[in-house]
Amino acid sequence: MLGLRRDIQQSAAFTPRAYLEGLKLPANFTLPPLSAVYEDAVRLPELRKSGPPTIRTVFVRNGAATTLNPTGALHEPLAWNTTLPDLFKFAYFARTEDVPVELMDPVIWALGMFIRALLEGTESQLRAMGHILPHQKAEDALYFMTANARFKLIEHLLSPFIDRPDDAIPHLKVALEQDNARRGEVNDKTDPYQSNPMLYVLYTDALVFSNQFDKHTRDELNKVLHAVQTTKLRKSADFSFIILKARSHLALVLQQMGSDEQEQKEHVEYCAKFLRKNPKLVPERSLLQLLFRRDQPIHPVLELLGGLSWLKGVITREGLTARMEERQTKACRYCGGREPQVTLFRCSGCKHIYYCSKECQKTNWKVHKEACKEAAAAKVRAAELMSFDPEAGQKATDWIKFRESPIPANNTLLAHALGLYRDPSRGHTHIVFREVEYRPKASKDFRFRFHAKRAGVFKIEDVMMEIERMMGLNPGEGPKYVREILEDLDATNPRLEKAPILNISFGDGIQTWLGSAAISVYSLRMTPHNPRWRESMNLGEPPEPLLLKSGAQDVEHVF
Repeated sequence: MLGLRRDIQQSAAFTPRAYLEGLKLPANFTLPPLSAVYEDAVRLPELRKSGPPTIRTVFVRNGAATTLNPTGALHEPLAWNTTLPDLFKFAYFARTEDVPVELMDPVIWALGMFIRALLEGTESQLRAMGHILPHQKAEDALYFMTANARFKLIEHLLSPFIDRPDDAIPHLKVALEQDNARRGEVNDKTDPYQSNPMLYVLYTDALVFSNQFDKHTRDELNKVLHAVQTTKLRKSADFSFIILKARSHLALVLQQMGSDEQEQKEHVEYCAKFLRKNPKLVPERSLLQLLFRRDQPIHPVLELLGGLSWLKGVITREGLTARMEERQTKACRYCGGREPQVTLFRCSGCKHIYYCSKECQKTNWKVHKEACKEAAAAKVRAAELMSFDPEAGQKATDWIKFRESPIPANNTLLAHALGLYRDPSRGHTHIVFREVEYRPKASKDFRFRFHAKRAGVFKIEDVMMEIERMMGLNPGEGPKYVREILEDLDATNPRLEKAPILNISFGDGIQTWLGSAAISVYSLRMTPHNPRWRESMNLGEPPEPLLLKSGAQDVEHVF
C-alpha cells in the first residue's frame, strides 16, 4: 500500500478505529474491512465518468421491498451511497487519523457526497436506508450526522497530507453557522469560542493557510487565543499546541498587515522559545505546514529560529533528550495544567511530580501521600548506599531515575501493550509485568541502562497473589492497594477522560516497583496502535513473553 503514513505502515496489524463525536458506538460495531474499502476506491474513478447506476429499489425489509423513490430513480448522492457502501461507511465512521493517505481523496469525496445525501434525501429515503433510525427524531439525527461528516471532511482537507485550506473554508463557514443556530435553539449563551474551540481553531488555520492576512483573521485568532487561555480551559492538557499555533499565526498575520510590531515581536519570541525547548512536540508534517509554506513569505518564527537549517535539524534529529521528554510530559498532578499556561513546581517530598498551585497540591495530598513517602524514602536509601557501596548506590539511583522517567517504555508503549487504543477501560483491569536487567555499560544515558528481558499482560484479578507477594503485602491486602493507586490516577486532572497504566517491574538486585501513569483518551485517539511495542521497548532485542509461576494467562490479545 504505497503512500501509507509511516506509523501505520510499520504496523502489520493496523486496524482503523471507529469514532463519532458525541456518540458511544455499540461494542460490536465494526468498520468494513480495508480490502473492501480499497475495492470501492479503485472502482470510483471509472464510475465517476459515467455516474452511479440508476437505483429505485434497494432494500428488502420484513419480507417486502423498500422503494426509496417510487416516482423515479434515486437522486445522485444516495445512489452513490448505495453503489459504494463500504467507502461511504468507512468515510463517515473511521477516525480521521486512521485513514491511510491514499484513501484520503476518495474519503473526502465520499464525505462531501454523504453530506449532500443527508441534505437532499427525503426523510423516508433516509429512514429506508437506515441513516435515520426508527426511534430518532429526523431533525436531531440529520444535525448530528451532518455535523460529524462535515467536521471529518474539514479535518481531512486541512490535514498536512492533503492541505486544501481553500476547499475547507466553505464547509467551515457552514459548520459555524449551524453551530451558532443550534446554540440559539437551546438558548446556550456560552462563548462559542470556549464551548467549541476546535471548530474555530480549524477555521483560523484555514484562513491563515489560504493567505487571508487581514483584520478578520487577526480578530478570530485573538478570540481563539483568549478562549484557550481563560480560567475554564487554560489548564487543559491538549491546548499547548493550539496556543502555539494561534500565536504563530498571529506573528505572521501581524507581520503581513504591517501593524503592532511589539505584539508581533512578542508572539514570535514566545513561539521560538517554545519550539527550541520542545522541537519534537509538533509532528514533522504539521511543523512544516505551520512554518514553511511555499506560497507564503518566510515565517518570522522560522526566521528567528535559524531558517530552514533549524527545521532540517529538527526533522533529522533522532529521539529526545531526557530534558525534552520531561518538558513534554510534566504537568500538574491534580489538574493537568501545563507550562507555559501555568507555572509548575516540584513536590518537595518525592521531587518527582509537579503542581501548579498550593491548592492543587493540598487537594491531591490525600491520594499522593503514601506514594510520596515511599519515593522520598527510596531516594534517601539510594544516597546512603552510595556512601559505602558506590556501585550498588549508582544502580539504585539509576533505577529510580529510570522508573520515574517519562520515556515511551514507561507509558505509551505500555498503553499499546494493554490494548488501551481499543478499550481504555482495560487500564482499570489489566497490568503489565516486566522483568528488567541492569546494563550500566549499554549507555551513558540512564534511560537506556535497564533492559526489559521479558514482559506480559495479565488481568489484575488473575495475578493478585503475585502482586501481594512481590510488593510485600499481606494476603488480602492487594485489592485495596491497587484500588488506592487507581483512585490516585483517577483523581489526577478529573476533567480529563483518561485511562490508567499499571505495571510491575522487577529484576535481579532491583527493587520491585509498581509503576502507575495515565494517558488521555484523546491521546489514544490520536495515536495509531503499535502492535510491535516490544520492538521499541529496548535499544537491543525485544523482551520475550513472560510466564508466571502461577500459570496466569497472558491476555494481551484477549478482548
